[in-house]
Amino acid sequence: MKRARTIFTGLCLAAAVLLSSLPSWADSDCKHRGGAHKHRHDDHDHDRALNAVRRGEVMPLEQVMAIVSANFKGDVVHTRLERENGIWVYELKILARNGRMREVYINAKSGKPMNVEDD
Repeated sequence: MKRARTIFTGLCLAAAVLLSSLPSWADSDCKHRGGAHKHRHDDHDHDRALNAVRRGEVMPLEQVMAIVSANFKGDVVHTRLERENGIWVYELKILARNGRMREVYINAKSGKPMNVEDD
C-alpha cells in the first residue's frame, strides 16, 4: 500500500510539472449570435494572453507561481488564464499532500488571491 501511494504521488508530481508548464488559456467572454452563445476559445487564446502580458494587463505565469507557492502548500496540477467580467484571472488547481484538491483564483494583474475553493 505504501509503495502504491509513493507511485501515485510520483505520478501526480510528474503531471503537475507537465501541466504547469503547459497552461491553458481561456477567455470566458461570449459572443451572442443567432440565439446561441459562441465561446471564443480558439487558437488565438495564447496570442491574446501573451499580448496581455506584454501590455502589462497580466503577470507572467512564473511570477504567479512564485506567489502561489509562497502562500499555498501543495503541487500545482493545472493552470488556466480566464477573462471574467473584464478582469484577467489565473485559476490554479493545487493538489495538497493529503490528496485534497484546492482551486485558487488569482487576480492576474495584481497577483492577489481573489478566492479559494476546497474540494
